[in-house]
Amino acid sequence: MSTEHPITVSVARTVLPGYTRQASAWAAAGQELAREWPGYLGSGWVRTAANSDEWNMLYRFADAETLQAWEESEERRWWIESSAGLLEVTRVERRTGIEGWFSQPGDVNLVVPETMVPPRWKQAVSIFRPSRAVAGRHIS
Repeated sequence: MSTEHPITVSVARTVLPGYTRQASAWAAAGQELAREWPGYLGSGWVRTAANSDEWNMLYRFADAETLQAWEESEERRWWIESSAGLLEVTRVERRTGIEGWFSQPGDVNLVVPETMVPPRWKQAVSIFRPSRAVAGRHIS
């Protein structure tokens, strides 16, 4: 039984203005190339918003060895070089297990202004408010 863990790579890329359709085709081509690679477990990409130029691309391999083989392959090298003039890499992260789904120390967190958060007593009332029938009457 292998002690290796699957590795997920997250790459943030900025698509240059006017190249959204080409970048979409480029991402699909990369997925097709990787699909038959040993150890490939899947990939995908999402945009932060409909008109956003930042795309977050993920790919996952069974272990460090198969990931390294893919990342050093001629196919991947050709695919990466074909993106010249379409997009730029802004961040790369590698994660094992499921910790990639959760915040890590040093991550940026959204701060909600205090005026937007209801007072604690209102939160408690809404959580603990009884809504059941007692002696034939509905209490709310």
